[in-house]
This record gives sequence, structure tokens and C-alpha cells, in this order.
Amino acid sequence: MRRLRRGRRRLRLSAIHSSNRSTQGPGSKPGLFVLVAPSGSYRIAAYAEAAADLGLPILVVSNSAHSLVPEIARGITVDFDDSETALGEILDAIDGKPVACVLATDDKCVELCSRVAASLGLRHNRAGAVRLTQRKDLGREALAAAGCNTPRFQRIRIDEADPASLGIEFPVVLKPLGLSASRGVIRADDAAEFVAACQRIDAILETAGIEGFAREHLLIETYIDGD
Repeated sequence: MRRLRRGRRRLRLSAIHSSNRSTQGPGSKPGLFVLVAPSGSYRIAAYAEAAADLGLPILVVSNSAHSLVPEIARGITVDFDDSETALGEILDAIDGKPVACVLATDDKCVELCSRVAASLGLRHNRAGAVRLTQRKDLGREALAAAGCNTPRFQRIRIDEADPASLGIEFPVVLKPLGLSASRGVIRADDAAEFVAACQRIDAILETAGIEGFAREHLLIETYIDGD
């Protein structure tokens, strides 16, 4: 399975590289591979290996100046929470160099990655579409507005999570607005489980370092039986 995943990753990078290379003149050097990644991402090594196999120079854009990972140490550091400044700093670091592709390793970086690619005229997902994938509540609202079938849902403040006042009909599923891999997705069958789930999600968000609106709110959905 690991070999298959790596193969897919290399194929995807190869396709992007080939498309970019076709627009370059004979004898031109391969474009730069810009990788936007949190400093703690375990995915950086795999992407760096793929870039090396393709002969692509790599620039890692990270959020930490202190790292023992060579690719991060040789890259640049930006503040992911200040996207406007980060975008400018990344474009300054590229400084007119030909770029083959811009990729993000993790959810936290996808929107910034999209904006960098758009600024460089490379293929990318629209920033607005990317934002919907980062916020479950916004995604639900977009699907409902488009007429898609969705479970009933509501967004609430974590510190105002009182099932009695909210008119909750159990069972429900509670979810953080962000995060991935089903972290913090908890089913509650009654009021006691609802309160416990809210406390658990609150602790997960604190540990994950989530800030702002997504730290203060969560999503409640009606439970749909999968049987």
C-alpha cells in the first residue's frame, strides 16, 4: 500500500512537471517545486524524495525557523495566520524563478498554496472553493444552498452548548469546524453525552492549537444511520 501511494504521488508530480516543461525552451532547467508545509508535517520527506527523483529543486515554505529537517532549514519561514504577508514573502523568495508547481502537504496550508499558484499563473483550486473544504459548516451551507441533500445542522458556540435550549433531537453528531481524519467527530445519544462531547472537542481544539472562530464554535448534525 505504501508503495502504491508513493507511486501515485510521483505520477501526480510528474504530470504537473511535464505540463510545465512543455512550455519551456530547449535546454531550460526544470522549474522550482514550491512545497508549503507546517514544520511538523510528516509528509515533507516523501515530497522531497519525489522532487529529487524528478530533478526538481525544492523550496519548502514553513512556519518555523527552527528545524532539523534540511529542506525546512534551507527554505523560508512565514506566518500561516497572516496570509497576505506570507504570500508576498513567498513571491519575493521565488523572485522570478520558473516554478513547476506549488503544493501543500496539509490542510492548514491549502488556501495559501492556492493563492501562490494563482499569483504565478499555475493551475490551482480557487481559494473560495478551498476555504469550503477547510470549514465543515461553510461546506454544509454551500451544499444546502445548491439544493443537495444534507443532514440538519447548526453551528453553535462551545461555551453555549446547552442541549435543552438548542432544541436538540438525539442522536446527533458533533464536529469541530476544522480538523481532518475524523478528529473530534463524536456521536451523542443524550444530553449527558452531548455535554461530554463538547468538553472533549474543546480539549482537542486546545491541543491542536486552533484559534479564532473555529476554536470557539462547533457543528451539530442530525445522525444518519449507515445501515
